[in-house]
Amino acid sequence: MTAAKRETKAEPKNPWIAGALNFFLPGLGYLYVGKPKRAAFSAGLIVAAVFLLIGSALLRPEIQLEVLATSIVGELIFGIAFAWDAYKDAKETQG
Repeated sequence: MTAAKRETKAEPKNPWIAGALNFFLPGLGYLYVGKPKRAAFSAGLIVAAVFLLIGSALLRPEIQLEVLATSIVGELIFGIAFAWDAYKDAKETQG
């Protein structure tokens, strides 16, 4: 059997670490699990959201408080969703 045909099993990853990493820094948990495309997507999504929120706050200073509240709630929702997904991905590596 050649090395290319040999199926390599990924090292089991701790789901709690993957979830925590993805919650605090979206994309890092996916890198930990070994999914770089998901890491790039989730990090890019967060960066785009931050730029949109900053842009809207600069264009309309009177809504800065609403923008801040929206960004906090949005980050929590995204953080929980990404953490849960990385947790599930890490669980799959365990067996």
